[in-house]
Amino acid sequence: MARQRQPRLQTIAIGVGLCVAMVLLGAAGCQSAPQESLQAQFLKDHVQGRMVFIEFGLIGCQLSESGLDKMTRMCREKSTPDLAYARVEAAKDPKVIEQYYAAKSPGFPVCRDADSSLAMAYDATVYPTFVLVDRFGHVRYRGPLPADDKLAAWVDALKGEKADPGPGVALFGTVTLDGPGLLAQTQLPDLQGA
Repeated sequence: MARQRQPRLQTIAIGVGLCVAMVLLGAAGCQSAPQESLQAQFLKDHVQGRMVFIEFGLIGCQLSESGLDKMTRMCREKSTPDLAYARVEAAKDPKVIEQYYAAKSPGFPVCRDADSSLAMAYDATVYPTFVLVDRFGHVRYRGPLPADDKLAAWVDALKGEKADPGPGVALFGTVTLDGPGLLAQTQLPDLQGA
């Protein structure tokens, strides 16, 4: 009697496993297209196909406020033509945000990011972080507030790009090392210590 039960239990287990697999495969096959990335949605909503200089900042942070003031001045003076500006605000209190930006009146979009999801999408994990995005939506600089002449030079270089350089393009202000070249020039000591 015990022998008849064991094959029956195996059959039930196999049947349950197949049902679960069918449900999972069915659910995977019926998924809709992936949602647009946070980065793409932000750019589409605020700067649509333009180069943009974004500050990820926080009300009450002295460096963030200094950066916002400088960006506001740059925007008003149009010191870097063809460049759009935006601020991503990490403060959580909507009333404080509204009052602060009503007084500041920056002249460019301010996007609330209370849960820091947009900051994480742009890998802006420290406030303030400044990000330069090209017309194709690729991050080309990420870091502290650059000098005006550097930013202007980078924007000029981006204006000269006629085709999408792709997502793996190197960031401005970074140094890339030639790993294979460095390894080829490296000499390791022999076992005698020479």
